[in-house]
Amino acid sequence: DWYSPVNIGFLILIMGAFFCRFSFGYGLLYGCLPADFYMIDHNDTSVREGQLIAFNMPKTVRFINKGERVIKIVAGVGGDKLQISMDGVKNGDRFYKVNAERISIKYKVKPEQIEREIVIPEGEVFLVGQTDHSWDSRFWGPVKLNSVIGKTYAIF
Repeated sequence: DWYSPVNIGFLILIMGAFFCRFSFGYGLLYGCLPADFYMIDHNDTSVREGQLIAFNMPKTVRFINKGERVIKIVAGVGGDKLQISMDGVKNGDRFYKVNAERISIKYKVKPEQIEREIVIPEGEVFLVGQTDHSWDSRFWGPVKLNSVIGKTYAIF
């Protein structure tokens, strides 16, 4: 029978190993990413441009408390030069289209506070969402790599 003590013990062992490595999380702030539910790989804290990551917010910013888990897309890593406009973030040949007009009007953030060129400091990462609801690094700056929890996969 499948429910023998050996099979149940094996199932508990497999589940324990899975949940030691992976956890699950939800998107933040009105669906600013391509899905609402995510799987986070705690063993993979590598960070590359274009991937989804989860991190613990290292500081309190508007709408996000220090230590809160956040999921965003990596738009730049240490050494990258970014051009940030009201239409999105450009890193070399890659453009992350994320319009800031709605959110800047709603929260009275002037375009000149958003539009700029920056070089991401070593050991930091610049993060964006994908919609005009995204409260991200354009507003609160890059975050330290040591706040990364793990690579993240959109489930649905």
